[in-house]
Amino acid sequence: MARPPKGAIPVGIDRIFESAAAERVGRALLLVAQDLRTVVDRELDSVGVTMQQAEVLVWIHVHGATSPNLLAPALGIDAPGMTRLVDRLEAKRYVARQRVESDGRSIQIALTPSGHRLAPRVLHVAEDLQRRLFGDLSEAEIRSLKHALSHLRSQLRTALDKTLEKTG
Repeated sequence: MARPPKGAIPVGIDRIFESAAAERVGRALLLVAQDLRTVVDRELDSVGVTMQQAEVLVWIHVHGATSPNLLAPALGIDAPGMTRLVDRLEAKRYVARQRVESDGRSIQIALTPSGHRLAPRVLHVAEDLQRRLFGDLSEAEIRSLKHALSHLRSQLRTALDKTLEKTG
């Protein structure tokens, strides 16, 4: 088998480099996500909740009491995870499960008085952290970043759907 001339790029090697670059971006995203989660959880520790718990509290604070079946997909959580999350928030007395009067089988999750007091504090911590993390970025950079991440998430969901079709 003949070797390529010295300095020539072997056929297909450009694809490996492209793949390696994409892999480095993927790895960077994973590291950013891990670090972001750690920083957010540490900041929210000052008010006694995790990032996921804060998302539930703020969502209900903004939108009002809701069904866990509607809340779970809005926050990207599966049903068993939502149940555990609500259990933890209920144990802290920040939310309560309430029967829906029009349908005795259904429940909704509502903030308790202490949950109503905590939600604005959670929002303040989140807004302060957001200013510190993203304050150096221009509005255009933030829009561009959000657009790129949204596009990537769409691509990932398409790939996931295809994977599920193959296995399911």
